Amino acid sequence: MKHQIILIIFKLIFSINFLIIKITKKDFLLKLKEFYESKCYTAIKILNKNLVFFTPNHLTKWLVNTTLTKEPETINWINNFKKKKIIFWDIGANLGLYSIYAAIKHKNIFIYSFEPSVNNLRILSRNIFINNLEKKIIINQIPLTNKKNKYLTMSQRSFIEGDALNTFGEKFNFEGKKMKSTHNYQIYGTTIDSLVNTKSTQLPNYIKIDVDGIEHLILLGGKEDAAIAEQVYQLHKNNTINLCGKLNLNQSASIIQQSHKVITSDTGLMHIAAAYKKDIISLWGNTIPEFGMGPYFAGKNSQILEVKNLSCRPCSKLGYKKCPKGHFKCMNDIDFKAVQF
Repeated sequence: MKHQIILIIFKLIFSINFLIIKITKKDFLLKLKEFYESKCYTAIKILNKNLVFFTPNHLTKWLVNTTLTKEPETINWINNFKKKKIIFWDIGANLGLYSIYAAIKHKNIFIYSFEPSVNNLRILSRNIFINNLEKKIIINQIPLTNKKNKYLTMSQRSFIEGDALNTFGEKFNFEGKKMKSTHNYQIYGTTIDSLVNTKSTQLPNYIKIDVDGIEHLILLGGKEDAAIAEQVYQLHKNNTINLCGKLNLNQSASIIQQSHKVITSDTGLMHIAAAYKKDIISLWGNTIPEFGMGPYFAGKNSQILEVKNLSCRPCSKLGYKKCPKGHFKCMNDIDFKAVQF
């Protein structure tokens, strides 16, 4: 009944606006929308601080008003961040509610809010700005997936700001069913490993991933990883289980948590292992851990394997896919006999 009354009022206003346009050549509704949005702010108190959020519709207003009650386990998790220097990746930030909460809760924190949805970006950016948090929160508009450096389809189920349940680069929704979208566009995306390798983004010690059903694709890498894993498996079938590309995020983290040692290159999985304080054997080739990308807080028996005193190493801040000199000594000359199992 309420919806029908609102619809009748809207049709009446729309008809009046049509007459105004005919007479004055000006759109009354557009001006009304601008005026209305200038008043669409919701003030709430979080951790004894007065915060303001841009809430241009019922959904955004509800999300803001339920910040502390909708997902209490997420709030408790953020409350327990305990690193001296906290780097928090909020993947699927939406309006930025948890990014902003974390920024208010912790002084020693820097946050990357990942949000590719064009519907939510303007609200996310405004919420960060009006709460004076632009120095603690950076927006990353690049969606993360298992496909490296690709322009893929971002599918959104509606044009409503604050809405979620979208998908990137896939044809299925959060339930694994065919995605029914009302808004599609091509956007650049990449993998966590690729982003980390650019050295432009600080490595996280806390990650929240809420991307509506494609979480498992984000951390496990692309097809090239699966191919290499299969090669290793074929050489050591008797004592190897190949799980590459087969696990979701929680399962991958669980496998690492249960591991005795983790052998890895400089990847996102290495840093998850470090977060669990696992003993890590990390291999370093054309770049070096001194650039700040080493496995922080790793187990006390961790090892870094590298060829020191090689005149051409590091060959750049990021390294190259192919050795510029053609010999690839930074990897081929690693002394694996030094590994302590």
